[in-house]
Amino acid sequence: MGGASGRSPALTAQPHPRVTHRTLKSTKKPYPGLKAEFSFSRETINHLMNIARRQNWTTVVILCLLALIASACHAQDDPFGNSDDPFDSGSSAQPNTETPTVKNRGASEDLLSIARPNPVVDAIVSSNPTKPLEIINAIDSLLDIGRWDLAANYLKQLASLKLTDQQYYDLYKQAGSGKIFRLATQPDLNPDGKTIAKGILDGADRYATNSNRINELAKTAVTNEDRYQRSLALSDLRLLGDAGAAVLIEKLIDPAYKSVWPRIRQAIGLFGDAAAGPLSAALQSNSLKLRVEALYLMRNIDTSNAVESLTGAMLSDTSTDLQREVASQSIKRLLGRVPDTDESMQRLRQSTQQYLLDQVAISQDPNDMIKWWSWNDEDRKLVSSWLTAQTVARIRSFQRAEVLLSLDPDNRDYQILYWLARLETVKLSGGQNKPLLPKVLKSLQDSLDPQLALDVLHEAIRTERLNAAIASCEILGAMGDPTLLSADAGAMPSPLIEALSAGSVRLTSAAAEAIAKIDPSQSFPGSSDYLSALVYLSRSSGVRSAIVGNADLEIGQSLAAITSRQGFSARAATTSRSIFEQAQTDPDLNLIVITDKVFRPSFSELVQALRSNSRTQHIPILLMVEPENLARADRLAERYDGVLVSPMVMNDRVIARQIDNLLQGVRYQDANQAERGENALKALNQLDRYASQPERYPFYDLLSYQDDLLGGLASPSRAASTCRVLGEMGTPDAQRRLLQFASNLQLPLELRQVAADAFAVAVQKRGVMLSRQEIMAQYERYNASAEESAESRILLGTLLDVLESRSSD
Repeated sequence: MGGASGRSPALTAQPHPRVTHRTLKSTKKPYPGLKAEFSFSRETINHLMNIARRQNWTTVVILCLLALIASACHAQDDPFGNSDDPFDSGSSAQPNTETPTVKNRGASEDLLSIARPNPVVDAIVSSNPTKPLEIINAIDSLLDIGRWDLAANYLKQLASLKLTDQQYYDLYKQAGSGKIFRLATQPDLNPDGKTIAKGILDGADRYATNSNRINELAKTAVTNEDRYQRSLALSDLRLLGDAGAAVLIEKLIDPAYKSVWPRIRQAIGLFGDAAAGPLSAALQSNSLKLRVEALYLMRNIDTSNAVESLTGAMLSDTSTDLQREVASQSIKRLLGRVPDTDESMQRLRQSTQQYLLDQVAISQDPNDMIKWWSWNDEDRKLVSSWLTAQTVARIRSFQRAEVLLSLDPDNRDYQILYWLARLETVKLSGGQNKPLLPKVLKSLQDSLDPQLALDVLHEAIRTERLNAAIASCEILGAMGDPTLLSADAGAMPSPLIEALSAGSVRLTSAAAEAIAKIDPSQSFPGSSDYLSALVYLSRSSGVRSAIVGNADLEIGQSLAAITSRQGFSARAATTSRSIFEQAQTDPDLNLIVITDKVFRPSFSELVQALRSNSRTQHIPILLMVEPENLARADRLAERYDGVLVSPMVMNDRVIARQIDNLLQGVRYQDANQAERGENALKALNQLDRYASQPERYPFYDLLSYQDDLLGGLASPSRAASTCRVLGEMGTPDAQRRLLQFASNLQLPLELRQVAADAFAVAVQKRGVMLSRQEIMAQYERYNASAEESAESRILLGTLLDVLESRSSD
């Protein structure tokens, strides 16, 4: 474990002031002794002078001064009342238009051949920029005056340079991030601008983060006798942010640096909050000295996380007296006083709950990731990795809960907090869609009391910590104790039953799998709920579905078509009741689109009902309304999570954007379609097991779910498993549908064979339960198949053999 920090790029952005330039055109005819391009206003001349000074272009300064003189001369009124040169004794009054020879052009002929009516262009081209910084500055100035064409040519010149990573780094530092990012953000320079800017940044970052370079900088920053050199090295280290602080922190336990440890402490203090992550990680070191150093240096970290980490060290019974004293001093430095034990424990408990419930904002990068620092005892180094903000929050919650539990091990609230935070951390770290590793599962199972595991599951469901709930189900299933499903007189069913309908397909599957592993041999409270959950999971086709609601079926179907084009299998519904009923029974439902034109009940009542139901409480809802209902819809969105309000439009692009925005804002990512398909097969296998052993599982009433199971024959992914379940059930309806399915010439032969085998099982278990008319229809099917393939006729013949063998009995 360790500390986190928001993504701090290795290279800190440097300010780059933007100046808007305006080109002024003179209405007067230029002095004939100068080229026409050089006639422009005094304001423009001053502006060019500023650019020249900024870029250190001497040539530009000279040209600007010449132009200034020319403008000053020309500014006088013509005393002869015409545009001829009063000082020219020649017969021609036309200005000289011959282009003067430009020496030392250096730039490409393409650049010189382009018309350049603006003197800035002439000055830039004449300066012949060839070095990377010169080219970047030239591009920047050309962009200022809107000359994308010339800027693009210089961009190609920059791309042709073969720069090393160090040269990229120097260019980044000298030019500033603003100019480089500008290359990537100007539409007229793309895609080359983005590619070149990325190349510069990537090369600079590689050089900046090279471990050998960083170590050399750290060594120079604290050991060099030249104060100026130390300052330069430390400045470069600080540009690296937390990575620069980390390498200095490591040297606090390196005996080779003992003589400069005070200087190292001083240098780390200059990093401020950038050192927070590495220092928090250092608190987990096996080195007492490093832990004490970290506690001391955290007095420079003015964040609540630092105070809580210090509080934990001050209170923990595993801390030494020295650690407690240093932590206490650092807290006093930050808060101005040292809170008493009760206040400190209350602070830790509150922080534990806040991190657990995602009530603390954590700085993160655009990809929702955070750099997390941890200590490697073997290498005695700080190492970083990237975690989600949610994972970091759970780790921090777990660290605080650990301290609370160590101070009061018998406190039930602390025990539940500790296990909630621990299971959330374990599940997020290992993958939400993956089962716990066997070794991890065994360790957790051995450490957790069964009753406490049930209490943790109940609290996880209540607080919607679904990852902890799923992990709890896995542990309870591994325990395999049937008493975990029992309930005292008057008590509620087991939390495992509660988890079956807690609003997450992934949790429903985890709870069902746990009950299957426990494998009760007699009825238990909630057994019908368990069977219902298996049937619910078995309905999944592994395809993302959506429901679209509008009272006008034609409009609803049009909206459903638009939604389907966004990757959903969408269907229209015309009433609120229909939407609600379908939403409860569809395990593939990923989206509900409701317009304000649904009634019985109204759209607002429908949203409330969906959010109050355990099956639908987390399904994203896109609410499309007319302007008069906008305020009402906004109030619903403020009240309930996962509701996005949109104007009522019939536009693919708008609806696609709104759906994307809605799905990206979903806090909990439920099972993906592949998982749902796997869940369906697991559920069907379990139902097959119960149906095939009715004498062992008489308390499971599968017949009441026959209609639901028959619907599975329409799904290619689960038709085979459904056939086997129906074969074990053997009811008249099951036999009838299996016979029809096996005789359907449009279906794959392999699937028809599975249905034929299941039909044979059904007849063997229950006898033929078909009418004489249905049996005769089967003979007619066989007689009509003369032109079918031999394999198909053999299969149809087998079905008749089954019917005849049982009829003769």
